[in-house]
Amino acid sequence: MRSAGFFRAAFLALTATVAMALAGPAVASATDLSPQEARKLAEEAVLAGDPALARALALALLQRDPHDSDAARILSAAEDLLGNDRAARAAARQAWRTAEGAGERYAAARQRALAEYHAENYGTAQWWLRRAAQAAPDDRARALARENFRSVERQNPWALGLRFSLAPSSNINNGSSAETMDFFGVPFLLSGDARALSGTEASLSLSARYRLSPAGARNRTELRFGAVSKTYRLSSQARAQAPNARGSDYAFSAVELGIGHRRRLDDRTSLSLGATAGHNWYGGRDLSDYLRLDGDLSYALDRRNWLELGLGIEEQMRLDARFLSARTAELRAGYGHVTGSGDRLHFGLALRDTASDGVAIDHRAAALDFDWSRAAPLAGIRLTGGLSAELRDYAQSRFGGTRLDRRLGAHLGMVFERVDYYGFSPSLDLNASRTLSNFSLYDTRDLGVSLGFASNF
Repeated sequence: MRSAGFFRAAFLALTATVAMALAGPAVASATDLSPQEARKLAEEAVLAGDPALARALALALLQRDPHDSDAARILSAAEDLLGNDRAARAAARQAWRTAEGAGERYAAARQRALAEYHAENYGTAQWWLRRAAQAAPDDRARALARENFRSVERQNPWALGLRFSLAPSSNINNGSSAETMDFFGVPFLLSGDARALSGTEASLSLSARYRLSPAGARNRTELRFGAVSKTYRLSSQARAQAPNARGSDYAFSAVELGIGHRRRLDDRTSLSLGATAGHNWYGGRDLSDYLRLDGDLSYALDRRNWLELGLGIEEQMRLDARFLSARTAELRAGYGHVTGSGDRLHFGLALRDTASDGVAIDHRAAALDFDWSRAAPLAGIRLTGGLSAELRDYAQSRFGGTRLDRRLGAHLGMVFERVDYYGFSPSLDLNASRTLSNFSLYDTRDLGVSLGFASNF
């Protein structure tokens, strides 16, 4: 063993000497290493856990050629192993700047991601892994970058989401699909802005979560932030129907801040608790403040089936008209199933009681929904879909008697994964809803198409 140690030490000493020789003028001798041989030896030194040798070789190679991207990448890996975070990131930047071809850009981006990860810059590491996936020379390399991304994502206490979409809609104002309303046997013509107005919705939403508990902890606590802004442009037909209406009249925005806690009660049961406070604007004016409390219990029947039970309470304080303020209590139940092919199915039932002095808001409701998510893409398209039905019972109506609304909805979501840019692909969402009421004023119909982008990993 001592002899083996001696020969290894002698070998390392020899290669270090050769590495230094590379820094000076090239001398043709039996002990010289070609740049290719030096790179290979430096790579092996990194893998063997000998960063000092790898660093010496990489520096020598960079003295010969400052544009040697592979040498800069190896230097970054060596500095990373030595704990020199700043030097590792600097070398990784140099590797990216000088990289040529998909293979070098892929390797440089992954090394930059690794250096940022070890410096606990998780968000930056995720961005560089997206760049690595974009530069990947083949599917295997791309899959590895995505796997690395998910690993970093699990460690990152921050989770950010950004979505922008354009959505042509046949009913941006939730107006009536009828032109007249029957009032005690007398037909009344509805005004243009009381009827459905077609147009285009531009929506931008931002979500952020910050995990307070350590990564991998059995119990999880997180802070949540959300913001959404929706603006509208009326179609020429809508402007002719309601000349005084503008798209900005229906603009909606909201911000909210919350905290959530998920606790594993045992191997099958988990409890989630949350509190959220928010503020809404409508038509550019303050609409409401709200506070929501939620509790959900989930129980796994087995690996493919689970049950859910939830309760939510929301207090909404209207700022435009206080008599429209409301308190809502909701009871939820659900069943989830994963099919043999990996598709996810979910069935939900909700009972809701909304109490308000406003007769157009005070009601009771029962809702059913079904959601489906296909595990494997179909012809490169990731598919989701769903159906919903809701029954609302209003004890009073502005027009006398009780009001009963029945609503049906359907949606289909598609993400075109074969078109990929930095891990994002174009998405298309189709939505349709129909509401039938015993008062034709509340009959509505809406068809919408939403174009946006979705993350593939």
